Amino acid sequence: MIFQFIYSIYYYYTGVETKFTINFFEPHWSLWFLLSLFFWNILLFIFARFRWIGLIVASLIGIAIGYWDNAGSYLSLSRTFVFFPYFLLGFLLEPKHLKKLRSIKYTKTIGLAILMITVLLSVSFPKDAIPWLLGDTSYAGMGVKDFHDGFLRAGQYVATTIIIIGFLFLIPEKGFKLTVIGQRTLYVYLLHGFIIKSIDTFAPDSIHDWISSNYLLLLIISLSICLILGSYFTKKYTRPIIELRL
Repeated sequence: MIFQFIYSIYYYYTGVETKFTINFFEPHWSLWFLLSLFFWNILLFIFARFRWIGLIVASLIGIAIGYWDNAGSYLSLSRTFVFFPYFLLGFLLEPKHLKKLRSIKYTKTIGLAILMITVLLSVSFPKDAIPWLLGDTSYAGMGVKDFHDGFLRAGQYVATTIIIIGFLFLIPEKGFKLTVIGQRTLYVYLLHGFIIKSIDTFAPDSIHDWISSNYLLLLIISLSICLILGSYFTKKYTRPIIELRL
């Protein structure tokens, strides 16, 4: 609620929205995650009891929700059910499962190969397919509504799970100086929107085109944002409104 209010003010004074309104049921931009996170923790009380069967059921619901035309950004309904299987998977995974994964031979090589293939595919990823990654609307809302759309989302679940496994293969067992940023991801997530939206609003189109076509620059900008917003300094002065404690 705090950040929805802040973003509403920001959007109005930067000209993104011509009228000042506050709607807590349709979260601004990246704030959908907080609303979905609220519902995910509630859904855990039901689905976590059934463990892996619950994960299968959650995935089927995530596929089925796409056939409902009214599923959209209101209450973050579409994303809540589309992405809930990932949240539930993270909840169900235990250290013993990760140890079993890491016991597989050539994990580093496999993980690196998976992520390299992912990067190569992302460069040529069709723009028309981007809404499938966002998960914020129904199949009809994406301009398609065929029976086989559910199979496409099922394939998306499988593909992203493989990418997650590849990522887990590469995670080091010991921590580093940058590891502490992983404890402050909520700060990065909530605050990066003001940086991105400011560039989007005030920078000319030529700058947009130059940045978006330069992948090395995008990587440097992304890393810089993570380092700045994940720093102790940022946490110290924004903690009262993010964690609601002094």
